[in-house]
Amino acid sequence: MATYTFTSGSVLQSGATQGALAGEAVNAGELVYLDPSDGKARKAECDATVDKAKVAGIAVNSAVAGQPLSYVASGEVTVDATAFLSTGLLLVLSPTAGKCMDVGDLVDTQYVTVIGWSTAANKLKVNLAHSGIQRALNP
Repeated sequence: MATYTFTSGSVLQSGATQGALAGEAVNAGELVYLDPSDGKARKAECDATVDKAKVAGIAVNSAVAGQPLSYVASGEVTVDATAFLSTGLLLVLSPTAGKCMDVGDLVDTQYVTVIGWSTAANKLKVNLAHSGIQRALNP
């Protein structure tokens, strides 16, 4: 299993983008949420709070705090040439801020947020689904 890091220079969108001001330094290819306290985009992660696990999209440009940031909330994104070893990988938010991982890497207490799936070695179909629940083993 793996946590995926995308090279900022390789991230290209093929659909509409949305935007917000960055609340921290964010690189293209990182997953962001919109902080409810100020509406700024920050790196999302699955092991903090439910708000930080509510992904708004994948950044398509890099920005420092206070700069405009564009992100894709749905559609296809081109990433590194060999980012994925196979197609059809179901990807979820990682505990590493701004990253995604294989669904099989989720552990108890991590929030379940589906990012999408790989459609080619370098393509990510963004189809966000926010469960708002933490993974737990049923007794």
